[in-house]
Amino acid sequence: MSTVRVTITPISFEAEGCIVHILEVLRNTDFRGNPIYHVALKIQCDDIESKVFNLSVRNTRELRFKILSEITKLKLYRFVYGKEFARKVVG
Repeated sequence: MSTVRVTITPISFEAEGCIVHILEVLRNTDFRGNPIYHVALKIQCDDIESKVFNLSVRNTRELRFKILSEITKLKLYRFVYGKEFARKVVG
């Protein structure tokens, strides 16, 4: 008997001190027939909230890596340029 793991979206969780909201996940296949997922999400860090954006990933490991990369970029904008600039760029 096989098991199917299902997660109902939207889902929110904390990563690196920020809240990540996964709004939608669409499954598709690439040209080789391998599964690829298009994830619509937004990130909220302190009082800075991003627009909804998409990530294309092959698995949860790649999703985790890309989310952490986006959080790092958001924190870098805030640290280097300040909150107001980060809000304009990300939001």
